[in-house]
Amino acid sequence: MSEKTPPPQKTSQDHMSQLILDILPVPNYAPDRFVESPLNQEALSAIKAWPNWPFPILSLYGPKRSGKTYLAHLWQLRSQACFINIEEGQALLSSDLRETPSSHFILEN
Repeated sequence: MSEKTPPPQKTSQDHMSQLILDILPVPNYAPDRFVESPLNQEALSAIKAWPNWPFPILSLYGPKRSGKTYLAHLWQLRSQACFINIEEGQALLSSDLRETPSSHFILEN
């Protein structure tokens, strides 16, 4: 009789590595999905008070993932503001503002 050789042991290197797919859902900034809380009440009240602001600018600040972008999108719906980044903002300040599609801006990052 011949001896049977046992099958080789599988190691972690024999398994396929897991693929990580970068597919996140598209953000939904619908007004009815915003969760009001005591932590964001002051900022939300300011957004709702527009265009009756005492000054022509509002600055929102806070830690990452605290809702600043969501609030900016809520104001964009009310004001038809356009989002610009820092580089665009610097160029915009040195240009004629009348050439832009909107007179309201949201400067992010």
